[in-house]
Amino acid sequence: MPHMDFAIKLGDLNKSQRAILEVVESHLDNMWCTSISDLKELANWATSPHLPEAPLDAKRVEEDLLNEETQGQVKVKRHFFDSGQMVPAYSPKTVKSALSTLSDEKRIWSFRLYDRTYYASHESKRRVKRWLSKLPPDQLERAGFQEYVEE
Repeated sequence: MPHMDFAIKLGDLNKSQRAILEVVESHLDNMWCTSISDLKELANWATSPHLPEAPLDAKRVEEDLLNEETQGQVKVKRHFFDSGQMVPAYSPKTVKSALSTLSDEKRIWSFRLYDRTYYASHESKRRVKRWLSKLPPDQLERAGFQEYVEE
């Protein structure tokens, strides 16, 4: 059963948005952009959001099933104690859409850094800003940090 605060925060989210939000809120040291590798990592991690690291044991689905055009879920085979089990994984397009929606609804934090939009938990703001404050002025300027970017 989810904690009361988390259940209220989930509200009217669909299944993919809930899964991505759970990963983002559970891993405050991480941030993701919309690169295909980050989207695939999030899709993989959403199968087991409680794990401390993204699961690497998922068998890779053929690239044409995990491209920008594929929507919804695809099935990947995960190995648990030497037995294969089929679990749903979201396509990168579905993950990207979930990140965008969660950001638009201010449920997760979005920011620009080095000409890329990143997504993270609101609880990660202080850590990111602390790291940015340690940069020399010229590198901080190159970083081009902007908060609350809307895609």
